[in-house]
Parts: sequence; structure tokens; C-alpha cells
Amino acid sequence: MKRFAGLLVALILMMVSVASADMVQSHYLFGYVIEASSSSFEIITDDESIYQFSIDQSTSIATSSDRLLDQAVMVMYIGDLNLNARSQNVQVAEITTLNLIHGRIEDGTSSTVSVRVMDDQGNPGSLYLFDRENADIVVGEDGIVIGDEVEVSFRETLSQLVPDQVQNFPYVHITVYGQVEDEFE
Repeated sequence: MKRFAGLLVALILMMVSVASADMVQSHYLFGYVIEASSSSFEIITDDESIYQFSIDQSTSIATSSDRLLDQAVMVMYIGDLNLNARSQNVQVAEITTLNLIHGRIEDGTSSTVSVRVMDDQGNPGSLYLFDRENADIVVGEDGIVIGDEVEVSFRETLSQLVPDQVQNFPYVHITVYGQVEDEFE
């Protein structure tokens, strides 16, 4: 009976250990890569914080590390960021490069944001509607105003965008830059 009780206690302790390992929470951070090497990279976030991360063979990178520079990325990490330190002591599990479109806010509702893509000459292109439910929206003090210049980042490919329909992507990051000065000239 004592042997059975001992085995039962050992089994319970082992289950608790496995369960606590499974409960490790992943966190996500959006930013732009400003430095990259085969062993580390730095990103700058929308609030202009700079974080340096180490990478190793266990880090899943959606593109080669030498192509990360100047890319919009989503960093999945395990651990807690030290907001007072540039170099971070967390495990980077995955780095996902994001696709970008640039445009202007054409409309906004409580559920969607409409963005008109602009070409290099400022000519209007396709209109895309983004669901706000899964959107991480970074705005200035004026909020979102029609005509604001924006950058929209997402994991899906550009070919998955469907004009004039709501894009129900699992993650969208919208950075609102405000009014374009030459618009009123």
C-alpha cells in the first residue's frame, strides 16, 4: 500500500510539472527590424521603444535572418520583457514577417476601417476594409480621421486581399500617421 501511495504521489507530481510547462504563456510584440544578424535582431515599436533579442536554432523565422532588416515583424516570445533594458532575456519562439500596404483612411465604423491604397504617384487604388475586432490600431492624439495616412500590416499574402470586402484576418496592425501635408496644397 505504501508503495502504491508513493507511486501515486510521484505520478501526481509529474503531471503537475508537465501541466505547468504547458501553461507557459507566449506573448507577441509588433515592430520594425532595425538591426539583424544571424544571432540577434533589434526592433523598434510604434512607441519608439527599441528591443534587442537573441535567436538560436530553436527560433522559427519565416524568412532568412539576413532579410529581416527593415521588415515589419511579429515576434512571439516566452518570458517577460524588461521595459527598462534594451537587451531582452526572453526565448524568441517565432519571428513572422508581415506584409504591408500604405494608403489613406476612407471610412471608419465601430467594426471596420476602410483603407484606400495609394500608388507611388498618389493615385487612388483598391479599397480594402479591415475588421477592427482582431486589429491592433495605433493612433495619434486625433484618433482616426478620414484622409489620414496609414500603414496596414498583416500575416496573409497580398494576393489574399479582396478589394471592397471585409478582410477577416486573425491579426492586423494599423498605424495611423495622420494627415498628409501636401493633401491641402
